[in-house]
Amino acid sequence: MIRGLIGWVVALLVAAGHGPAAAEPFIHHDITVTLDPAARTIEVVDAIRADGPALGMLPLPEGFVMNRIDLSDPGATLSRVEDIWTIEFRGTGRNELTVGYSGTLPSRTEAGGEGPFADLDGSLLPPGSWWYPDFGDALFSYTLAIDVPEDQRAVAPGRLVDERLADGRYRARFAFEGPAEDIAVIVGPYEVAERRHGDVLMRTYFHSEIADLADAYLAKTAAYLELHEARIGPYPFTAFHVVSSPLPVGLGLPGLTLMGTRVLRLPFILDTSLGHEVAHAWWGNGVYVDYAQGNWAEGLTTFMADYAFAEAAGEAEARAMRLRWLRDYAALPPGRDMAMRGFTGRHHGAAQIIGYHKAAMLFVMLRDEIGEPAFDEGIRWFWRKHRFRRASWRDLRHAFEETSGRHLGGLIRQWLDRVGAPRLRVRDAEATPAAVGFRAAFTLEQDEPVYALSVPVRVETEDGPRDYRVSLKAKSARFVLRVDARPVALEVDPDLRLFRRLTTEEVPPILRHLMLADRVRMIVAGDAPEVGAAAAAIARRLVEGSVEAVAAATDLPLLVIGLAEDADGALKRLGLPARPADLPGGEARMWTARLVNSAPLVVVEAASAEALAAIAHRLPHYGSKSFLVFDDGKVVEQGVWPTDARPLRIEFLP
Repeated sequence: MIRGLIGWVVALLVAAGHGPAAAEPFIHHDITVTLDPAARTIEVVDAIRADGPALGMLPLPEGFVMNRIDLSDPGATLSRVEDIWTIEFRGTGRNELTVGYSGTLPSRTEAGGEGPFADLDGSLLPPGSWWYPDFGDALFSYTLAIDVPEDQRAVAPGRLVDERLADGRYRARFAFEGPAEDIAVIVGPYEVAERRHGDVLMRTYFHSEIADLADAYLAKTAAYLELHEARIGPYPFTAFHVVSSPLPVGLGLPGLTLMGTRVLRLPFILDTSLGHEVAHAWWGNGVYVDYAQGNWAEGLTTFMADYAFAEAAGEAEARAMRLRWLRDYAALPPGRDMAMRGFTGRHHGAAQIIGYHKAAMLFVMLRDEIGEPAFDEGIRWFWRKHRFRRASWRDLRHAFEETSGRHLGGLIRQWLDRVGAPRLRVRDAEATPAAVGFRAAFTLEQDEPVYALSVPVRVETEDGPRDYRVSLKAKSARFVLRVDARPVALEVDPDLRLFRRLTTEEVPPILRHLMLADRVRMIVAGDAPEVGAAAAAIARRLVEGSVEAVAAATDLPLLVIGLAEDADGALKRLGLPARPADLPGGEARMWTARLVNSAPLVVVEAASAEALAAIAHRLPHYGSKSFLVFDDGKVVEQGVWPTDARPLRIEFLP
């Protein structure tokens, strides 16, 4: 992002003696934005106040002009090198400067999902972009007035001070008193619905085609606010808004979330993603991330939202989520693995597996290690201490150390700094009578590098299961468990509470195997141009690596797309696995298999090219599935191929 670049440049200038090296100033922006989405023109006026020395930058894009400069304060200077303006405040007291600039924004298509854009169906000035003077990592407050045509509505993070319709224009003013990291402006032809949750103003800003969803989203938002407040602490903002976008985005900002219109229509978003975005009001937008030390916020949010919802539904749901995380990790090519501390944001599916799922599993393991009371109090302690401040993984660790009374550095650092995961094996298990009861003995091994693990072990007996934990800190260790009834079987980590590498036998082929592959070969079954266009759209949305169209199968991951009869013919002609006989019928289907060399095969087939095109945007949301069945563009059947492999389970002979 430009914010990161600017922060680096500002720091470099200060270090080189081109700016003041002083304590972080407190900065306030008083901004007015006038936007015409039809003409895509924008005017910005920013009256900046800094209490102390500060250095900021404004990189204006080509075609923008600086048309107002108020340098009445002798402590402020403004200079320009090509299209980058540098603002410097030298005074130790209050410094003030006003700048105004204008230009034409690109359309959404021209912007290509990067940076600001303007269109009649939606405009966005995103955080971390060029559109207002940026002072690097300095936190700030702001007031923001937005002026747009009367058929448009505007929203931004912060308290809604006032709004009005007059003279053919809609005007709204927002204030953000707490220290902020970024500013964003969202504009669109929205229908606005609202209700209150205590002192919190909740609104939906929805395009007309999804305005009927407003009541459901407002009700769910209220429930999530109440849930997270009970676990963490008071909600830190005066509003929470759900805003739709023509882009397929998911963006969390202080007090609001921006999601794609199509995404908001998906049936599972209300019960999953919305709660995740509300939780970001605390993690990421209430406590800021020290990105230089890695991004902890996505993992903690996943644990306290997505995973918490699964736990609330019962242990079977929670275990199923942990299994999905481990299977997704098993699908990650070794070359795309990374240390958790290196994760800063989700730019692709591989980063999500590490920064969301592996990090969430760290919190599962940490809670198991220190106990739920100490863990929950650590969460509240962390919130109280770091509210509206930047925090790191180290700060989180200190919170849990404070409430558990334990040193956790080694336990947590091994997960943050290493690439990979432990692989466990059970050897030489035996059950023997003892003077009192029985003994269940086994050897537990792990690959290098050695992790310090608290390993759950379940011994099934004639009188039911008995649960234990053993401490594995070496490559191999022998354990003997005292059991009060005759052991029938022993299983290590039966409920998947450790982040570990599964064996190939434990992981059926899923869509994620193809999505994460570095190189994919694609066979388009059929010659119709519209089928080829739909196949290209599916491949573009689905595959993160490179895709090459071929006529014959290779030993690389393979994607076959076409009309059902053509796909059947291509599979038969090339000697590839046929469609499973028990796969339900539907207008369109996706199913997976393995090639002879275990590389993934994914087949996407439909009754028509239109049906293929209709599912392109939905497929990436189902990476953990082995098959999908669609009717009218919606998923009506889904699942994972069953597998009975349990390599960490040993059954004892009678």
